[in-house]
Amino acid sequence: GVDLARDYAAAVEIALECTCAPGVAGLSVPERRLVLNLPPGRPQKIGPRQQPNFFGRLLLDDSCFGEASGVEGELFELVWEPPCLVLRRPCPAAVLLVNGAPMRHATFVLLHNSDLSVPLAMREKPPLAFKVDRQGQSISAKMERMLSSWSCGAPRVHNAEAPAL
Repeated sequence: GVDLARDYAAAVEIALECTCAPGVAGLSVPERRLVLNLPPGRPQKIGPRQQPNFFGRLLLDDSCFGEASGVEGELFELVWEPPCLVLRRPCPAAVLLVNGAPMRHATFVLLHNSDLSVPLAMREKPPLAFKVDRQGQSISAKMERMLSSWSCGAPRVHNAEAPAL
């Protein structure tokens, strides 16, 4: 069966910040960031069908969608395979650029601050480009760090014996 608590604890938080798109100029940083919690081994599809509000802000209008634009449905997939964040092409013909170079294989391991671009078929439109914010920390590690920073000021006693009565 699926252990959701375990999967959540082992998940990693990834942010894709759009750095280039037809509608990115007027957006604040939070509006152009897509934050994902990726459990291990579960692919997350990224694209206008999967995140319509996010891509609607970036692409401005429907002229950027559909077969003619090259932006239809899924653009790529991300999979957390600890300790690696894996980028997958949705199909062999999909063109993806990582740090400016075309992706040669069906998968690619993304590092923190990698640049990911999806060229649009319509030449007058700029490509969709994202900065991958991958801190590499699991959500459970973030929670442990946060909880350990909370202190009531009392010294902690470990392995202490109970006083005799």
